[in-house]
Amino acid sequence: MASDGIERLTGELRTTEDEPVAEQVAVELDGMGGIHVAVFRLPRGAVGENQGLRLRVAGGRTIDLFILDGGIQGDGTVRAAVVTDSGHPGYGLGLEPSTSD
Repeated sequence: MASDGIERLTGELRTTEDEPVAEQVAVELDGMGGIHVAVFRLPRGAVGENQGLRLRVAGGRTIDLFILDGGIQGDGTVRAAVVTDSGHPGYGLGLEPSTSD
């Protein structure tokens, strides 16, 4: 991790259904007020708000992301909350999947 608190990674971005979104995406992970945020750029229309994504990086690390309302900017910048990160247990929102019957 850089001295500025931002971790820079490159990986493959996929939907939570394991559909490819983009390869070799440069992502910056940053802690903003206790919520860790992933920031990256994609072509317009590649993803949508309220969408879950999974970033796979070298070594088998996976980072589950969620794009909130307002998370996609006009220039293609995407800001997504880190839900879980296999490389940093406890890093993210700590949400559990719903088990409603």
